[in-house]
Amino acid sequence: MKMIRRQLHYCIAIVMSAYGGIALAQEPLSVSEVSRLADEALKAVLPPDAELSRVSVAHRTIHFDYETTLRAFGHSPTTPSRLDMSVPARLVDKSVLADCGGFEAYSCKRLGWGIYAAVEPLSLSDKEAKVVVHVI
Repeated sequence: MKMIRRQLHYCIAIVMSAYGGIALAQEPLSVSEVSRLADEALKAVLPPDAELSRVSVAHRTIHFDYETTLRAFGHSPTTPSRLDMSVPARLVDKSVLADCGGFEAYSCKRLGWGIYAAVEPLSLSDKEAKVVVHVI
């Protein structure tokens, strides 16, 4: 019996008020502010008790594409030694999706039962941030 993994890609737009004292009006946001904003977005979209295909988020690894997120916020990609985020996430890049071909047998071996996530801004103001969280 062949194992087939269906690739689901969710794009979720959320609106956040100024969380944790992030000064959203600053252009561009600092790298630490982007990390904090991404942390809040991931907590809102991927709470540990949420279930994806019968398996809770708490039982999956979140593969966070920090480089793509930084580029989306106008920063050159850097690889930090650790993330200043409360969401337990593993740093990855898009190569984790290289073998994800949709309905092919044994696709997404690198991702496994994990969740790929990246965050990009829609708009930033001094009162709120509208971001898109890409989840695969």
